[in-house]
Amino acid sequence: MDDWWQWLALGAAAAALLALDLGVLRPRSLRAAAAISAWWLAAGAAAGLACLSKYSALFLAPGILVWLLLSKDARRQLLTPWPWLAVIVAALVFAPNVAWNAGHGWLTFAKQFGRVRAEGLNPGFVVKLVFDQWLLLNPLIAAFIGLAVWRRTAWTLLAISAPFAGYLLLHSLHDEVQGQWPAPLYPLLAIAAAAAADHAQGWWARLRAAAAPLGFAISAVALIWVLSPVDALLPVRDPLGSLRDWSGFSAAVERARLSAGADWVGAATYGVAAQLAASHQIKAPAAQVTQRARYTFEAADQRADFTRPGLLVVAPRTPDKARLQLCFAQSQPLAPIVRGEGRSARSYEIYRVAGPRVDVEREGCDAPPSR
Repeated sequence: MDDWWQWLALGAAAAALLALDLGVLRPRSLRAAAAISAWWLAAGAAAGLACLSKYSALFLAPGILVWLLLSKDARRQLLTPWPWLAVIVAALVFAPNVAWNAGHGWLTFAKQFGRVRAEGLNPGFVVKLVFDQWLLLNPLIAAFIGLAVWRRTAWTLLAISAPFAGYLLLHSLHDEVQGQWPAPLYPLLAIAAAAAADHAQGWWARLRAAAAPLGFAISAVALIWVLSPVDALLPVRDPLGSLRDWSGFSAAVERARLSAGADWVGAATYGVAAQLAASHQIKAPAAQVTQRARYTFEAADQRADFTRPGLLVVAPRTPDKARLQLCFAQSQPLAPIVRGEGRSARSYEIYRVAGPRVDVEREGCDAPPSR
C-alpha cells in the first residue's frame, strides 16, 4: 500500500508542476494569459492531493515561492490573487487530513514531523545520501544534474527542488535518509538533467548516449542479483540482504507458532510485520505490536486477539527489547530463527508471550505498562 501512496504523490506533484508549466510559464498571448487563473487553481488542487499522499509534497509550496521570487516575470504573479487562491485550494483539499489528526491527537504529524528533531551529529549519513542517490538516479543522469546546477540549466526546476533537497541534506547530518525519500524530486531532476544534456558536445555527448543503456544495465544487474542465491558466497554483507529469504523465514516462524500454540504473530517493526502479514505461510494474524495507530484500517478478521498467546518476533538491533517483553505478563524465549546465509544472515529473537499488561490493540507496546 505504501508504494501506491508513493506513486500517487509523484503523480499529483507532477500534475501540479504541469499545471504551472502550461498556465504560467508558457502563455504568450492574451487569450492564453486569461487562462492562468484556472491553471493556478488546478495546480493548487493537485498540490493538495500530493500532500494527502505524502507530506513531503508540502515542500512544493516553498519551492514554488523560491521560483516566483527569483524570476522577474514570474514575480508579477505574486501581485495577482491566483497564487494565493491556489494556496487556499491546496489547503482545502488537505483539510481532511488536518481534521483527522486534530481528532486523533495529531498522530501522523507527530510521527512524521518528529523526524525533524536533531539528535547528535553524524555526517556519515550525508555520504550515504549522496551515494544512494547517485546510484538510484543513474550515475550519468546524476552527472548531468550536477552539470545543470553548474550551468543553471532549467533553474526553475532546480529552484522548486531546492527546499526539499535542503531539508534532506540537513536531516542527513544527524539521521539516515532512506533511499526512496527523495523520489518526489526525481521528475524535476530528470527533466533538469535532460535539459543540461540537450546541447551536450564532445565527451558529454558520449555520456548522454550511454545514460539509458547504463540505466537498463544497472536495473538488470540488480534484478539478477536479487534472484540469485549469492548471499552465502559473499565475503561481505549482501547489500540486498534485506530482500532475501523471507519465504523460508516465514515458514520457520509458522512452524514455531504452531509448536508454541500461539494464535497470532507479532513484530516490533512495520517492515517485519508487513513481510509476515503478506506471507502465505503464516496462517494466523500477523501484526505490529507497536505504533498501533497505523492499523486503524484493519478489518475484524485481520486483527490479532492479543488476549490470546502470541509469538513475538524481534529483529536484530530492535530498540527497547525489554519494554516489549514487559508488555506481557509471560514472555518465554524460544529458539532464534535465522534469515539469510553467510555474512548476511540475521538472527531474530523469538518469544512466546501471553497475558498483556496493556491494551495492545489500542495503545501498543510503545509505553511502559501501567501495572
